[in-house]
Amino acid sequence: MKRNQTLTEQQYYFSKFQEGNEKGFEFFYQRLYPSLYHKGVRYIKDDVNADCIVNEAFLRLWLIRKRISAPEHIETFVRKLTADGCKAYFKTSNNKFQRNMLRIDEIEDYQEFMCGHNPELEDETDILCQQELDGKLKKQLIQVDALIPNLTEDQQLYIRLCLKYSFNYNSIAWHIGGISDYQVARKVEKTLDCLKAILTNSQKLNAIGKPRRFRFDGDLCKEQSSILHMRYELQYSFEEIAKALNLDQGYVQKVFVNACSKIKKVKI
Repeated sequence: MKRNQTLTEQQYYFSKFQEGNEKGFEFFYQRLYPSLYHKGVRYIKDDVNADCIVNEAFLRLWLIRKRISAPEHIETFVRKLTADGCKAYFKTSNNKFQRNMLRIDEIEDYQEFMCGHNPELEDETDILCQQELDGKLKKQLIQVDALIPNLTEDQQLYIRLCLKYSFNYNSIAWHIGGISDYQVARKVEKTLDCLKAILTNSQKLNAIGKPRRFRFDGDLCKEQSSILHMRYELQYSFEEIAKALNLDQGYVQKVFVNACSKIKKVKI
């Protein structure tokens, strides 16, 4: 009877977890973190980095929560990433150790990712693949840098701190003050969602480097100019603009209408 109650409770919190409810995340975090942390400390003999490794595993878990199909996969996933992180601790330097969050969303097929891993088969090929990923990441960061001015000031701050501290959330939280590393991770997650929406559309990325096709004559604030630029020159929908700027879609449309009433658009 007790086992059935445990299973029911676990399934309840798993459904909350998939819905993005933090209570679901906290349930599994509190159950799994202690044992994973102690194993990490025993393995790498470093309590600070063991904590970072385990917390990073849980942060990745949170970001791909919609692709996890059963409660038992949660433990499998965080245990695997914790083991990988401990191995990486010995293979890479400290500044390379912290995983770049821009790479997380590249795990498109969770089931294939989980089933296809065999630590016994790791060899020099893995190192070459990692170098190739690092090269792609550098190109992606160049694209991100071009997009940063289109983000809100708050989002720009988090991106720059991520780059400064190599996505070390503890360091970012310390820099900002009065915020936990988990809260930092949530802020970064939302910001990266905005960037990903733009990065995945190559046509819109190319439009950024093209000459301006319109000139707006009128007295506009920075926010109005950004929305007009994204609407007319990048051909964004209002939904895409709202997501990119982390604003309510209704508010974006209202700003757009007000801006249009103050300016005249001249095609170049």
